[in-house]
Amino acid sequence: APIKDRFQIWLDKFFYRDRYDLRQTLIDFGRTLGSEIDFDNMLDRIIDRLGRALFVERSAIFLEDPFDPSRFVPAKTSGLTIPEGTNFSFLTSVPGRPYIFFETDVYDLNYFIPCRAKDRVIAYIGLGRTHNGDYLTSEDLELLETVSDYIGIALENARLYRSLEQKASEYESLKDFSENIIESINVGVVVEDVEGQIVGWNRALESLTGRSRTQMLERRENRHLYKQPWNNLIVNFSATSLVDKAGSTRGTLIIVDNITDRIRLEDQLIQNEKLTSIGLLAAGVAHEVNTPLAVISSYSQMLRKEISSDDPRHKLLEKITKQTFRASEIVNNLLNFSRTNATEFAEVDIHQVIADTLSLLDHQFKSARVRVDRELRAEYPVVFANAGKLQQVFLNLFVNARDAMPEGGELRVLTETVDSKLEIIVQDTGVGISRENIQKIYDPFFTTKAAGKGTGLGLSVSYGIVQEHGGNISVDSKPGIGTSFKLELPLVRKPVNV
Repeated sequence: APIKDRFQIWLDKFFYRDRYDLRQTLIDFGRTLGSEIDFDNMLDRIIDRLGRALFVERSAIFLEDPFDPSRFVPAKTSGLTIPEGTNFSFLTSVPGRPYIFFETDVYDLNYFIPCRAKDRVIAYIGLGRTHNGDYLTSEDLELLETVSDYIGIALENARLYRSLEQKASEYESLKDFSENIIESINVGVVVEDVEGQIVGWNRALESLTGRSRTQMLERRENRHLYKQPWNNLIVNFSATSLVDKAGSTRGTLIIVDNITDRIRLEDQLIQNEKLTSIGLLAAGVAHEVNTPLAVISSYSQMLRKEISSDDPRHKLLEKITKQTFRASEIVNNLLNFSRTNATEFAEVDIHQVIADTLSLLDHQFKSARVRVDRELRAEYPVVFANAGKLQQVFLNLFVNARDAMPEGGELRVLTETVDSKLEIIVQDTGVGISRENIQKIYDPFFTTKAAGKGTGLGLSVSYGIVQEHGGNISVDSKPGIGTSFKLELPLVRKPVNV
């Protein structure tokens, strides 16, 4: 038998040289098929090589149905068309016969050769007759049985590679999605690995700190992050560990939230509630006090007229009259502070209001050796306001600045347009306000001036007026250097010539 086999191989090589060479090429192809990683390319190569090696015109590859692994469906065909939904229930994943043969064509196919991997069938190769209409020889089928094992392993490897690529793509998409979320939120986000190195630094944090992602990546900055100069911002830090499914810590997530506006709004709300309550109380007190003050003032003036100016009691009555006038002024301020009647608004040129107010105090500034520096930069300084009330605000701020510079100094008044708002800055080089007092300056009756020099209502009234105009007032002060008040008022839209 061995001699007969060797003789048969010699005859094959001599009489069927072309066919033998193609078959040898096919075996070599099966062995090297594992180097192909593109699944679709692999299917095309299998169909092409089998057809040329075996002189078969009609061929197909059947793979497991992704929705029903118990079924096999055509994945690639050549030389034939298989209607969708065709039943190939005779193809199973359980290893059995080396091939399935139908003498009568099944959609132009006669042979179904299983391709195995890991003790299960993962694909079938369907083949029809040769170009001459002949069935495949037993040698052809033995060859296919050998090659099919290589094909099965190669298909399984390519499938695993494609699955790995899909998972990698999904992971990359999920990573991009997560990074987009982190980049889109308006809070600062820092991500650190277990070594404390920064591996994530979003745009919001770049804006808050002025440090770019490139500067911060792979740095150990968490200890210095809390000491960052936050440019007068109030920020809230929170940190949490990043834990995987096994419960192991993989890093740290730090959230940096800019809460400056929220704190400012909360302070404004508290201030408004305080002013409302005090305003109601002030209105009641003012009405009750006005009547006895009027009586005291009237009688003191009557008595002064009846007493000689040389009488010692005349000076006492004069002091009583002055103090009743001062008390009356305080009462009138209280009434103005608590008054809620509607204010008439119109388009007002802020530069004109500032100029008029400064001219009223021009003599006082010269006497106090205060130099006024005007930097009115706003191109269209028009707001919808009540000119009289805004002048009262500027008058309070200018007088306070003058009083804060007993040895003289500089008063700087600056205006500029920022977005849709007009900013007015009133800055002095005076004694400044201490940190403990700066939170109280808008409280009614709070004053740092000497007794008899102020009522403590000026800034409270100014605060209420600015709020009434839909604006905001803030202060920045450094003891020994000076104080700066910033007013923000909504601008009137500038007309456009068409």
